[in-house]
Amino acid sequence: MKLLLLLCTLAVAQGEFFTALVDLENVLFTESGMLDVLDHYIEEQEKHLQRLRESAENIRKVNRESLEDPESYLAHPVNAFTTVKRFLWEWVLIEEHVRAEQVKTDYLMNMSQYQNYFPGKEDIQGAAAALLRLQDTYRLETKDIADGTIEGVSQYRPVMSAEDVFEVGRAAYNDNDHYHSCLWLEEAFNRAIKEEKDDTRARRDKDKEIDIPTILDYLAYATYSQGDMKKALEFTDRLLEIDPNHARGMNNKDFFEYHLEEAKTARGDTGDMPADGDQHGIPYEEEEDDITGDPYLEYSERQMYEALCRGDANVIKVRMEAGQTCIIHSHLI
Repeated sequence: MKLLLLLCTLAVAQGEFFTALVDLENVLFTESGMLDVLDHYIEEQEKHLQRLRESAENIRKVNRESLEDPESYLAHPVNAFTTVKRFLWEWVLIEEHVRAEQVKTDYLMNMSQYQNYFPGKEDIQGAAAALLRLQDTYRLETKDIADGTIEGVSQYRPVMSAEDVFEVGRAAYNDNDHYHSCLWLEEAFNRAIKEEKDDTRARRDKDKEIDIPTILDYLAYATYSQGDMKKALEFTDRLLEIDPNHARGMNNKDFFEYHLEEAKTARGDTGDMPADGDQHGIPYEEEEDDITGDPYLEYSERQMYEALCRGDANVIKVRMEAGQTCIIHSHLI
């Protein structure tokens, strides 16, 4: 099942639509049912644990009494009998009770009915792509989006955690979109630093999947892929300050330092790059000359839609004459 988050719909009169369609409402209702199953599991587990606590307390009481004077205690034939019985019966029952874990089996069976409704990995990639399209179209700051400040979308202002922001950055990274990846990974890094200082959140998120070294590892490579090897080295140095034994970090540091030294040598005493253009770095594309004249021709089709949504006066004039409009939807369909 593929789910795409509807953030922005750009429509033109000719019937062309740039849309991200989805119905996430079913997922929310599914989640409600899953919570009911989880609540039942917790309740049954609490009963299960309470029975184990009672058994443990009963055995502990007898054990403490027996250890006060083991020899005298076991001299009584009834005590000797009940001690043997305890190991052959009560402890065996406890072990069988733990091994059975019928509650766990029931929980997994009940949850399995919802799995077909779960979003997949492609859905997180699509949802992240929708955020990045929105960011480009309205030229939004990464921090504003992460703070839930998207004017005109809805009355909600959901604040993203460092892990949320990291996942958007990782989605861009996996799509080889290192420009957006750098923006979001750096924001994830800033938030992770802030969250680490918040003891309450740190305790709550102690089992989270990502940590600061992981963010810095991704960020260093994404920055390198953008051609900024010096900054990539800075991120790598920060990574190694936290985790000095990080294998990839150590290898990357050697790599970055070697190539930065090569570039420095190639520039010579003047600091200029060689005339032949061999800069020992990532090649870049020169910008095309601006097209002047008709404002309609100054924009690519994609740029035209983005400018139209932003309210660019020249584009609005041209598009209104062509009968084309931009609409932003904040609801799910």
